[in-house]
Amino acid sequence: TRVRSSAASDVYKRQSPMSAAQVGLVSVKGAPGCSSLALALGWCWPGNAPVLVGEVDPAGADLGARLELAAEPGLASLAAGRGPLSAEALVAHLHPLGDRFGLLAGCVNPAEALAALGALGPDLVGACRAAGRVGIWDCGRLAPATVPLVEACDVAVVVCGAEPAGLARTVLAVSSLIRVVRVGVVVVGGGRRRRHAGPVAEAAAVLAARLPGGAHVVGTVPSDRWGVRAAERGPARLVRRTPFGAEAAAIAIRVAELAAEVGTDQLPVSSHDRSATPPAAVPNATVSHAAVSHTTVSDATAPDAAAPEAAVPRDALSGGGR
Repeated sequence: TRVRSSAASDVYKRQSPMSAAQVGLVSVKGAPGCSSLALALGWCWPGNAPVLVGEVDPAGADLGARLELAAEPGLASLAAGRGPLSAEALVAHLHPLGDRFGLLAGCVNPAEALAALGALGPDLVGACRAAGRVGIWDCGRLAPATVPLVEACDVAVVVCGAEPAGLARTVLAVSSLIRVVRVGVVVVGGGRRRRHAGPVAEAAAVLAARLPGGAHVVGTVPSDRWGVRAAERGPARLVRRTPFGAEAAAIAIRVAELAAEVGTDQLPVSSHDRSATPPAAVPNATVSHAAVSHTTVSDATAPDAAAPEAAVPRDALSGGGR
């Protein structure tokens, strides 16, 4: 498997017009709504730039099946192509979902997904930039196979549930990612009605207090099956009418604003000086792929991890299940 250096990730970012912002969606325990949120962001992304949602989950993808799309074209057929990856080839392998919105369907088989990611990796991000498309990459659970792709993006969005253990693992993952990419966090949970939103808002507030400097909670989304169905079908105006879609539209604006800061003096410390001492709020942070994989995949997601649940008060999260 190819491993792209963090320096190459910076090159991708510097070459990108901000109309072609690249966003990597990940979770650290399962994928609590990553795929559905990716679709909603695709429909609701601000501006008029064309949008690509790419399924690159190494555990296997399901959006193609949920949307009843043909197996090809998609990530597998793109990886099987000859020659270097080009913007034209990437666009040719999309399923059109709207006037300016296309889906790169992923591989259902995890072995095929890993092989495709090994062949393409962060070059997908570069090709999407070259095509002038906003890229929203559904990476599922953060894993070594997707770390280089996430690092090549302008913003990583970590999606988590409101459970204390999930929040603690999210803090660990963000502490590593923030060294190489801007990070936003989305908390999923509650229901469509306002009375269900309180515990999730409390969880988001607790999480915001625990995040390292430079990371932000960019929003919360409800567990809204009608909103998810709307995101699967479109169009954008119907998606925005649901509680899920309305929150996703607000999150899209905040993430676009974070992406627009890339290239300014507000970049994370590692983008300017990767030898800089990590801030005290980010213990054991690192920029190496091996260490990122160890912290975010092994420690942050293992069921028996020494998750600092005590650091996230349970009484502040009562009733905060998804």
